[in-house]
Amino acid sequence: MCGIAGLINFNNKKIPKSYADKILNNLFHRGPDNKGYWISENKTVLLCNTRLAIIDLSKRANQPIISNDDRYIIIFNGEIYNYIEIKKKLQKYNFKTNSDTELILYAYIEYGEKCLNLFDGIFSFVIYDKLKSNLFCARDSFGVKPFYYYIDKNLFFFSSEIKTFFLFNNIEKKINLRAVSSYLSSEYYENTSTTFYKNIKKLKSGSFAKISNNIYKEQKYFNFKKLLNTVSLPKKQSEREENLKYLIYEAIKKSLVSDVNIGLSSSGGLDSSILQYVVSKVYHKKVTASNFYFDDKNYSERQFAKSISDFTSSKIKGVKITDKTFRNSFKNSVKINEEPHSGLPIIAYEQSISKNKNSKVLLDGTGIDEAHLGYNKYLNLSLNKISLSQDNTQSIFTNIINNNFSKNYQNYDSDLELDIFDKSYLNMMYNDLFYIKLPRALRFRDKISMINSVELRPSFLDKNLISYLFSLNYEDHYNGKYQKYLLRKSFDNLIDKKILFENKRQVQTPQREWFRTSLKEWIDLKISNSPIWEMNIFNKKEFIDLYENFQNKKINNSFFIWKFLNLNEWIKFNSF
Repeated sequence: MCGIAGLINFNNKKIPKSYADKILNNLFHRGPDNKGYWISENKTVLLCNTRLAIIDLSKRANQPIISNDDRYIIIFNGEIYNYIEIKKKLQKYNFKTNSDTELILYAYIEYGEKCLNLFDGIFSFVIYDKLKSNLFCARDSFGVKPFYYYIDKNLFFFSSEIKTFFLFNNIEKKINLRAVSSYLSSEYYENTSTTFYKNIKKLKSGSFAKISNNIYKEQKYFNFKKLLNTVSLPKKQSEREENLKYLIYEAIKKSLVSDVNIGLSSSGGLDSSILQYVVSKVYHKKVTASNFYFDDKNYSERQFAKSISDFTSSKIKGVKITDKTFRNSFKNSVKINEEPHSGLPIIAYEQSISKNKNSKVLLDGTGIDEAHLGYNKYLNLSLNKISLSQDNTQSIFTNIINNNFSKNYQNYDSDLELDIFDKSYLNMMYNDLFYIKLPRALRFRDKISMINSVELRPSFLDKNLISYLFSLNYEDHYNGKYQKYLLRKSFDNLIDKKILFENKRQVQTPQREWFRTSLKEWIDLKISNSPIWEMNIFNKKEFIDLYENFQNKKINNSFFIWKFLNLNEWIKFNSF
């Protein structure tokens, strides 16, 4: 796992060496084991890498890696779990390392863009062809690893992080008000190809791009709907259970490939408990589970995380999150996440990682909810169209957002594929997988892990597993009492029933109580001194009235306050 960045000057203007130094220093937290760069003879192409050594820890696996014929150069962020199996198909090449980086390079030389269909893993990488002066960029199927870019007539600039683009004062920092609008009024705020910065874009998940003759062309290589057509479901429920259990084991075993110690994140919920159980059965070393908790037992998941750790004889390290933690971490969280995000749990998760740096790799249970009917909204089968609102947040913001702002920027529905299946729950799950819930979860997980030089792997985001879950019968998803029913049944008699058949707990925090008590004065000051009021995004009077209703306990939704605080701090940080 690493940080990657680079530039191509289309106008043959030479890139100063100081650019490489600045970029490498800026991304060093993503890869503190080595800094390296390659620059073309004419000084118009620069490739940079900071390395977090996970596979082949030797110096020879440092990046960039150059092919034996000196034609191709690669920089890579991520892990290819099945690199050993693929390497067997490429025995005609003289490998100098045991790294998955070099494997990608020769797989590309052998198969071209079709090499992407071979890879199981999480990745973004760039390969430069010196002979043809072409750049090839690719991103993994679900978009676990980031790839941001800027392009104009003179320059193509890419990076693992947004802050890199503003190191040299040659790219203007502009706010993307359309992204701000979708953040405030809907669940869709990890846009597929754009960011909260007007000039900074993203390579879409499951896509590759070619830059040739100063032209950027992007193409999708991963087709989830096509993959669903290959899924075969056994008729007997018992066989479907066994098949699911097999796929779970296979996905987790793949994600364990590493030459360094592995830990895992545990919430004590169903998915992370199954992850912890399987790891305890197939991994040859003891793992330490990390989690966060709150003093208030009404919000703490500590007892649930301890329960599965006791069951699997695993060590657990918990980090207590207080109102002081929140206040002291708030500004840094805005800086780390680079774009507005969804709240206190993200701050808490980052704290649990930063305080538990006992391994370079951290496994995570993300992804099953979105493919196995894990959220209550999926149960509403009467919906004719997907709702993008989060709880009643949309109705709240309808009243406090300036009408002109709303009219000009609330046109984000066209980004999504809202009605491609004949069942509403499938449409909701699909859009949560590729547009809404999962993309924003993956974004913040990458940011908060890599700022701590930790590689976070979502073990369940395996194409075979996710497509199988998505294809299940509705009765396998929900039996009338339990969601994710087949998953629970698959591990029945293996894991404690109190863990398996606990109803899904939404991630709850004491945010509401803190906002009314210990953090109220701090929030009042933020509201009174906010630069947002000059931007005509909110109707100030309506917002203050709503805020007072919250403080007087006439309403309980505090998420609109979080969004205001987060957006306010982000605007201040960027000096828009």
